[in-house]
Amino acid sequence: TMWESFQDARPKLFKSFLTCCSYGGVSISSLLGAHQAATQGNTSVVGSTLIGMVNGMGGGTIRDLLILGPRQVYWIAKPSFAVASILSSLAGHYLWGKYLTKKPFNLTEKSRVVTLLQECSLGGCSYSGSAAALQLMQDGAPLDKQLLVGSLAAAFCATGGGQVRDYLIGKRQTALAYSKDGLSLLVPPIIGSLAAITMHPWASSLFPPEVRCAMAFASSITARRYLQ
Repeated sequence: TMWESFQDARPKLFKSFLTCCSYGGVSISSLLGAHQAATQGNTSVVGSTLIGMVNGMGGGTIRDLLILGPRQVYWIAKPSFAVASILSSLAGHYLWGKYLTKKPFNLTEKSRVVTLLQECSLGGCSYSGSAAALQLMQDGAPLDKQLLVGSLAAAFCATGGGQVRDYLIGKRQTALAYSKDGLSLLVPPIIGSLAAITMHPWASSLFPPEVRCAMAFASSITARRYLQ
């Protein structure tokens, strides 16, 4: 039946959804990072591309190095992430001001499409934090350690690249500043990660991973919209 076919395809659809969120997050972060480097840091195309890559992949790299080890860095295991980051950075340097902010795209840093992609990226950071914690759970780690590691993984993933970017272009550090913009970046992925972690012990036998992922995304996006 159609329902049985959906049930069989569900794991692949779930994996595809997470993959799309990962690529979308890397791409939009790289594009915005390169654009900011070009306009605020007055960098060349090489500098903009490097800073765009730092903004797009730096947070996940810090997360993987600290928690999973150098062999598990995601863009080394899957170089297509680096390719997406480079292409998006070039677009941010060359195309953002000339074409993407004009018709028919009309993109700005506050436009609905950009906001949606950023929210998906933060949701992905939430889920990655909870996934790191659940790995510890399988190894028998106590709950407090799981919550700490999950929070740190989500925070590094969401803000690590932006911190390095701001330092390189001489911009005030926003993600760690006690401000509305800083809190809207730092807090949502932590909340989403904690929600998924605390849900797991009693829901693991009741709900599939997709539901716990939805909990992480929903909590993260709700928190971000509340803080904005």
